Amino acid sequence: MKKVVIVGGGISGLTAGCFSQGDITIIEKNEKCGGLVNSFVKDGFRFEGGVRALLNSGIIFPMLEKLNLALDVLPNYVSVGVEDKIIDVKSKENIKDYEIMLKSLYPENTNEISNFIKVVKKMVDYIEILYSVKNPLFADKSEYFKYLPWILKALKVFMAMKNMNIPVEKYLKKFFENNSLIDIISQHFFKNIPAFYALSYFYIYTDYFYLKGGLGTFPKKLEEYFLKEKGEILYNTKVVSVDVEKKVVLDQNGKKYPYDILIWAADLKELYKMVNLTSRKFLKEKEKILNGKPAESVYTLYLAVDVPPEEFKRISHGHFFYAPCKKGLGDIHRKEIKNLISYGTKKDILNWIKRFVKYNTFEISIPVLKDETAAPKGKTGVIVSVLLDYEIVKKVYDEGWYEEFKEKMDEAFIDVLSDSIYPFLKNNILFKFSSSPISIQNYANTSDGSIIGWGFEEKAPIKNNFQKAALTSIPHVYKAGKWAYTPSGVPMAILTGKIASKYTWGVY
Repeated sequence: MKKVVIVGGGISGLTAGCFSQGDITIIEKNEKCGGLVNSFVKDGFRFEGGVRALLNSGIIFPMLEKLNLALDVLPNYVSVGVEDKIIDVKSKENIKDYEIMLKSLYPENTNEISNFIKVVKKMVDYIEILYSVKNPLFADKSEYFKYLPWILKALKVFMAMKNMNIPVEKYLKKFFENNSLIDIISQHFFKNIPAFYALSYFYIYTDYFYLKGGLGTFPKKLEEYFLKEKGEILYNTKVVSVDVEKKVVLDQNGKKYPYDILIWAADLKELYKMVNLTSRKFLKEKEKILNGKPAESVYTLYLAVDVPPEEFKRISHGHFFYAPCKKGLGDIHRKEIKNLISYGTKKDILNWIKRFVKYNTFEISIPVLKDETAAPKGKTGVIVSVLLDYEIVKKVYDEGWYEEFKEKMDEAFIDVLSDSIYPFLKNNILFKFSSSPISIQNYANTSDGSIIGWGFEEKAPIKNNFQKAALTSIPHVYKAGKWAYTPSGVPMAILTGKIASKYTWGVY
């Protein structure tokens, strides 16, 4: 029986484990599996430590069905707001409400907005086609004939994806000269994300779902299945070395784990730092990986608020994308932040924080509006986050004022939200704490605290071929997770884990 070692117990590692064959061991650095899909409780308030909702995209439910597993699924309704204008998104019909909102905010751009919305509707229809069927990786061969009508439609979608594989910011300039409007449409996405993905989000909003007991119940379910049916999990165990000639990995305590097949579902740069090979192909691949730029990370403020959920419900659904000012960020998160990283002083950065927060778009999650068990009666837990470059936080950390930086960020979050959408917030906070890109880097061992893997500002250092996503130049070593394919997310982590598992079957 093949000895299979999987490094990383996040969603991709768990998926690989659940579908692999052999004597399987998952090595996980933390005390529990799940990676950035996790929930935790503090003083009776349940929060998410990573993603705020799950996206089915024709993948998660079919995967669970294949494993004969079930989850207690709850709705995850989304609201979108700018200043005092807020819309709810429950179906693609709400695109019309989005159009009305944008026109009320930017009346000078009415005609351009109308033309833009036509494209949004088309992209939403395309992504709906793409996600309308069970992903073929989780289908039985007997079901393949059902895909013929879908394939004909999907070919058109794939062509659109190829044509719109340009940064969303650049694409929006075809419609608008108003940079504030471009920002409000795009600044809550990762920089330079392909236009196709950004403009299809009004479908994705409707495909989100939540789970009874929090999102951490998802990896827990996979973990339980794996332990019962497949193999063992070693917790609090960190791999520090890989000997590819002897086919052995070594942990922090010096214990060795032999393998026939190694699936690396952890940080890819870590793997390439550990491996010593002299082949030209490997050295070229290693150089690309180590020089690859991860996507920006996220700064998150967690709040326990002595205000009943009903007060928040009057404002929005439990998942809320909100920009307090229609002006947008402009160069604050682009040219300015690069200058600050290079030569900004502490005073410069402190002044920048206030503007960065004021003109940003928050992703706000209120778990108790999705699951009434998520907070004590009459109280509300709130998760507020913005995208943030790792390098600015690393600079602050190296200069020795990291905790002060976090305090100023938290203060700015609370001030801006209290002065705009939540006037009752500041005087009703029971407790608060926050996490930064460095927190994420330390917990998930992910380069630059990245939550989605490779960034979009530079070409990804991997061959972005879906069928070959698991391949590396290292013998008997395969990759899975957010570093194996881009754009990434939980569904893609699942798919890459499933693809990697096939190499344990002798299929390829």
